[in-house]
Amino acid sequence: MVPGTGPEDVDPWAMLEEAATKGDQSGVRFARALQVQIGANSGRQDVLNSGIRAHARSLKEVDAPERWMLLDEYARLVSLYESDLLWTEAKGHRTPVFGELPDDSATQAVDDPFGGDPFGADPFGSTADETEAQETP
Repeated sequence: MVPGTGPEDVDPWAMLEEAATKGDQSGVRFARALQVQIGANSGRQDVLNSGIRAHARSLKEVDAPERWMLLDEYARLVSLYESDLLWTEAKGHRTPVFGELPDDSATQAVDDPFGGDPFGADPFGSTADETEAQETP
């Protein structure tokens, strides 16, 4: 828990990944959420990104045991919070799809249908004249 006080022959990142993988397989993803949060707090973007993706993938593949649903939901919210921080910094809005990251190429293509201005032009391409003509009988 305190940096520099653990056994020298143990890689804490590998140990955390092992625990997170076991949690993914059991449907109780609390260790994955800890990994995501510790990665974010340590500036380890690689751990943060892979942890968010793994958490989302596990949610799709493995149901949480009924007895541990509350803890699993809490873990999901922790990881979603870290994802939201990434998204708001990069794109100005929260996570649209948990598991996708702002730098994913597929996300880039459909990220902003309004061209950066939510009060700007109609995203469907109709003009003001067309809108008035449609409203007037």
